Amino acid sequence: MIPIDRAITDFRHHLDAHDRTILSACFGDGKSFFLSHFMEDEDVAENYTFLTIFPVNYQVVENRDIFELIKRDILLQMLLKGIIETDIEISDAEALALYMQCKPLSFIESFIPLLAELPLSDDVTKSVACTIAFKNAFKTIKQKIDNIKKQSDDNRIEQFLNEVEQNPIVGQDVISGIIQKGIKQYKNQYPNKRVVLVIEDMDRIDPAHLFRILNVFSAHIDFGYRMGIRPPTDTLSGNKFGLDKVIFVLDYNNLKNIYKHFYGAETSFDGYIQKFCSSNYFCYSLHEEQNKYLQQLISKETGIGSNVIELIIHPNDFTVKSLRSIVSAIKDSESFLIDPPTVKSRDGQMVPLHTGILRLIAICRKLGVRDSDIIDRFKNAIVTRNSSNSGIFEYLSPYLNLVKFENPLGNLRYANSTDMANTVRVDYINEDGRASCTFNIYLNTDKNAEQSLISLIRNVLNMVAK
Repeated sequence: MIPIDRAITDFRHHLDAHDRTILSACFGDGKSFFLSHFMEDEDVAENYTFLTIFPVNYQVVENRDIFELIKRDILLQMLLKGIIETDIEISDAEALALYMQCKPLSFIESFIPLLAELPLSDDVTKSVACTIAFKNAFKTIKQKIDNIKKQSDDNRIEQFLNEVEQNPIVGQDVISGIIQKGIKQYKNQYPNKRVVLVIEDMDRIDPAHLFRILNVFSAHIDFGYRMGIRPPTDTLSGNKFGLDKVIFVLDYNNLKNIYKHFYGAETSFDGYIQKFCSSNYFCYSLHEEQNKYLQQLISKETGIGSNVIELIIHPNDFTVKSLRSIVSAIKDSESFLIDPPTVKSRDGQMVPLHTGILRLIAICRKLGVRDSDIIDRFKNAIVTRNSSNSGIFEYLSPYLNLVKFENPLGNLRYANSTDMANTVRVDYINEDGRASCTFNIYLNTDKNAEQSLISLIRNVLNMVAK
């Protein structure tokens, strides 16, 4: 298994710092695999409780019904996780709202469902409800409330789950209140736990559904201002239902393209997306983690730093093979070396020349890289020498000198100019078999330095079995 411990740690820190975020990964990059292992991490599980829903299952419903299905799935997740119990208390105000929502409402009465969204106490809610419904109607309503209260809470929840697709208005605010109350009670019981909603596979759904879901969660942030009231808290970073965190799982770049196509090329995606990312999003790729893992294996096998390995072995070399075959290609590279040389070190001792560069050639061939491509990669890395790739010389230069001078020490011209040539000099061999090099520009006595270099690299490849 590809180790993803570092990515888990990074995402844990990211989640700690963001109330809402996007876990971004391309299709097939392993975001679901990553999330499942992230949730199972001991430290993460100790501090977070996750509710995971899959809106991809909503494809057949109307756009206006989406939020009701979200509430249904959240409620089911809460029941499965033990966050909410079937004996949860329902207030008279909530029962009143439930009854009123189940019946045809007058224009005035239609404001009653909004009461559950306002930061009002139960007493104020009931007072407003009484005023709107008038005295005569309220007696009948109160009788209905008593009947509702006599029902078991388990039946009420089950009834909501059964009816929501037929009548998505039913329980719109009441069930939201049940969810919010359940989360609040759970957090009071487990103060060190934070409740996280994970909305999976969002870029696999219809764009209208996608933006409906995003808009529902952003609307909660602006609700107080739109209703002309002061927000119940000092911050606007809170989430709907009292959730501590919300994770939208999708491809950020894909979302941007969909937004531009859906709303128009001139619309501001950056302003829109800020509602869903507290400050930034998290980018994950299993392929990147795989490449890091394989680079570490190659570095361990060859004794060469990753900055040199990246010059010769490219990510595309891994794409057409299974992970098992790649790991097999990396291991046991020593058996492919043909008579690795022993040379005199700086202190006069005979030491094996560092074989890392030969092992790297063997791994390239086992991965299916053609010799011509290997030669080009070595040549380009040498000719375009800079601070990031100069490390290749300490491994390769002694072998180039050996095939040219039969001695690992000496000057090697490797790049042309009109009259001068870049030159690497191997001054001595260290105890670990690596070369100590210096670089200079000398008068160019070899007008075909680069062509000569290609020939020398080809001869170095002959020191490794095919």
